[in-house]
Amino acid sequence: MRRVFHIVFRVVRGLGGSLAWLRRPEHRFQYNLVIGFAVLLMVLLLRDTSLVREPENAALDWMMGLYRGVALTDDAPAAFTYLDIDEPTFRAWGEPLITPRDRLATMVRRVLEQAPAILVIDLDLSRAMGPDDAALVETIRRFAESDGTTQVIFSRALRPSLDPQMGTTPEQRPSALLEELVASHEQLHWASPLFNVDADGVIRRWRLWEPTCLERQAVALPSVQLVAALLLDGQRGTSLHEMHGPIEGCTPASLQGLQAAVASRPLSLNGHVIRLSETEHGDRILYTLSGQETSPVVMTPQGGASLLTVRPAGLFEVRDDDQTRQWIAGRVVIIGASHSESFDRHLTPLGEMPGALVIVNSTLSLLGAGMLRQPPLPLVIGLQLLLVVVAAFVFSRLESFLGLLVGTAIVMLVLVPLSIVLFRAGIWIDFVIPLVAIELHELLTAFQGEDEQPSKQEA
Repeated sequence: MRRVFHIVFRVVRGLGGSLAWLRRPEHRFQYNLVIGFAVLLMVLLLRDTSLVREPENAALDWMMGLYRGVALTDDAPAAFTYLDIDEPTFRAWGEPLITPRDRLATMVRRVLEQAPAILVIDLDLSRAMGPDDAALVETIRRFAESDGTTQVIFSRALRPSLDPQMGTTPEQRPSALLEELVASHEQLHWASPLFNVDADGVIRRWRLWEPTCLERQAVALPSVQLVAALLLDGQRGTSLHEMHGPIEGCTPASLQGLQAAVASRPLSLNGHVIRLSETEHGDRILYTLSGQETSPVVMTPQGGASLLTVRPAGLFEVRDDDQTRQWIAGRVVIIGASHSESFDRHLTPLGEMPGALVIVNSTLSLLGAGMLRQPPLPLVIGLQLLLVVVAAFVFSRLESFLGLLVGTAIVMLVLVPLSIVLFRAGIWIDFVIPLVAIELHELLTAFQGEDEQPSKQEA
């Protein structure tokens, strides 16, 4: 970051030196105006570097902290329940290397009997483990062949390709238990549990789909949160696999064709347009729930309900009463693990949380605000130009340090409150770029002032 800063400073300072004729007292406003535009342009050009990215991440993380425990919308298509294989449950089960299939079968059966809207099994079910597998497979088979309306999503295990030409493109690992069962029933779905991890180890961005290889075909695998959001939005039977069928031959060319096809066809979700190509801010997860705070109450089709309920999975082995049924019926239920050997705890803007809760926040983010977006471009440009003019006026009237304080105060008093109000609607007014530009402007002005002092003393 220091190297980037020095490059920016030298370029802008050099520009200031070339405009020495504007540094006369009567041209001080025009001088600061030119420098302000130059600094703003330079910061915009470098917005993908750590100079801007790091403070922008910090600003968005701070904003999510303000909305912690607050629902992005007052109405929700469903509430969520997380059945957590936590540390006490894991130890009570004898610390098994793999989640016991007989216990999982009992849990899945009890959940499905209470008719949740969606059941997400966020566990690896790709490998056969022994005789206990039969109980789990039979439980899911009976449900799939019944008239139940519950949709079941399984996290798909992915593995690196052995073909060096495929680079980082993963392969879907076929499930020894469920492959044929999922393929033959439309209420059963495979989905990707992957998310993007930033350089600091924090998950801030989702991955809505994965280009993958399966049986020598290029296949689009949607994410868990995208499948769940589409199903909650009433789009039954909708999947990327159906919209963009597999392409024969899993080669770099076929994967490029698949990516182009998926990116060219955005989805409609709860009134929002969801683009499946990467966007500047659109892949941001708007976190509001960590599982530690008191969950907000929202209106669902079943009435008022706590948006998120977290319960230990082991509880469902010993209880089957009206209370436990209320935690399941009509809700999105996720079975996952947070114990120490699950390796499924992740850093987020709200602190460390299990992967299942990352899925919860991502699904709510998709259904609530959709993709984080900026205001219309003319409004953004107008605000930035207005701030440049205001900053030029401030720096032309005050010393550089006082100008920094006043300019920063203006941004904090105008843009920050506006960002807080609009953030709930999924609109991000970027106050980081103006703050960085004002700081660079102040540093340049201060150094230019130091350069002028020796010449005045010589005179």
